[in-house]
Amino acid sequence: MSSCLFFILQMIGRECVRWVWPNDTWQKAVGLGYVIIHFILPLLMICSLYISIFCMLSKKMKENALNSRNSTRNSLNSFVLAKRNTLITLFIVVVCFVICWSQNQVIFFLYNIGYNIDFTSTYGHYTVFMIFLNCTVNPFIYLIKYREYQLALRELITCNRNRDRATEVSGITFQSHDVATS
Repeated sequence: MSSCLFFILQMIGRECVRWVWPNDTWQKAVGLGYVIIHFILPLLMICSLYISIFCMLSKKMKENALNSRNSTRNSLNSFVLAKRNTLITLFIVVVCFVICWSQNQVIFFLYNIGYNIDFTSTYGHYTVFMIFLNCTVNPFIYLIKYREYQLALRELITCNRNRDRATEVSGITFQSHDVATS
């Protein structure tokens, strides 16, 4: 029998037979720890970062309102729009994260507290697929929500290679010079 960090793997010859936990408390603690590290903490990080962005936009909006003599109505409206878009994007990203990750985390937690879960079933494979799907869904969310992403994708797809074209992203103009191939 070889000992690992949290559990013991019972070996017969060169074949793994089954997982043996030192006791039920260890299994439940590891299951809870796994869910916290792989689901709860990332969810809290996503929310806290977006809330930080949202607060920064609110602060900038208030600063612009106080300096209303120097600011234009368009800049104030752009902050309101950015704040709204950030809030909507936050909501969509968090909902997708919860939908994609929660099912797998729930069945893993249920397994660790003693329920008989078949991870090789179709549903078990589906929950793993959903986790992989979450890794690819965010670029599509941003593509749907932000015009800059749409323009960049359109340019990438059409292979737009005009000489000396100017690209504007968030009010900043970038000048690119394509090199002619011989």
